[in-house]
Parts: sequence; C-alpha cells; structure tokens
Amino acid sequence: MGSAAGVNIQPAGAVGYRAARVAVIAEVDTRRQLHGALVQLGHQIVPGIGEMLVPQIIAAQPDLAIVEVLPPRMDQLQIVDQLHEDARIPSLLIAADSYSVPLDRLPTDHVLALLTWPVRLADLGAAIALGLGRFQRLQAMVRETALLREALHRG
Repeated sequence: MGSAAGVNIQPAGAVGYRAARVAVIAEVDTRRQLHGALVQLGHQIVPGIGEMLVPQIIAAQPDLAIVEVLPPRMDQLQIVDQLHEDARIPSLLIAADSYSVPLDRLPTDHVLALLTWPVRLADLGAAIALGLGRFQRLQAMVRETALLREALHRG
C-alpha cells in the first residue's frame, strides 16, 4: 500500500478493490502518465489502445475506458457513447479543466467521473473503484427491471 500526498492508496486486490482491465484513449503523453498510475494501482492496461477504433476497443473487452477529452473537438464523447451503446463499457473522463467539458452533455449512466489534470493517484483509484461499483449495480438493476417487465407481459 502506498500513499500520494498523504492519502492511502489501496492496491487492486485489497478488500473491496478489484483489478480492472482498462483501455486508455488519450494522447501519447497522457497515456504514458496514466499507464504508470494504473499499474501502480494494480490495474491491467489493455494493450494497443490509443488511437484505435471503437470495434477494436470493444474486442479487447476492457472493464473501463479512460478517455481524455480534448476541446474543441469533443469527438471523444461520441466514442464514450458508442462504447456504452455497443458493449456496455463505462468511461472515466479526464480533461484539462471541468469548464471545457459540456457537463450537461455527459451521460450520467455510463460516465463514472470527470477528473481534471493534474490527476492525483488516490483520486484516480477512488474514481475507478467507486465508479465501477456503481456501474455494476446500475447494470444489475437494468437486468432486473428487464426481467420484471418480461414477467409482467407474460402474466
């Protein structure tokens, strides 16, 4: 267990914290920084991700995509939506600042968090752990709702 700025960091494998397979969709420098942090936190980085197309990312089956949002293009938000729509992959966004990202356009069901640079290791670890936990609970509720609807229509 390490610490960053005096905050304890729970490595993957600690109680309540599991390793995730993470796709990093970002510029080269950002990918390099995030890879180091993710390895330190005990997560697996899906190899070859960066400028890959959505079908290739989906084929790699990550648990989570970390996506760098670069204004003014904002096409990364379309990638985030497509990853969720096609494969139910949640995303964690990273941006230079929260003012450059249109928060009202962010889907709340599959965007786990928006972190801004500089990203602290403890914040990244917490966002991944809490976000994936919430996302998994939400997906379980979606499945349960579908089963209940099906039962109502049969009965």
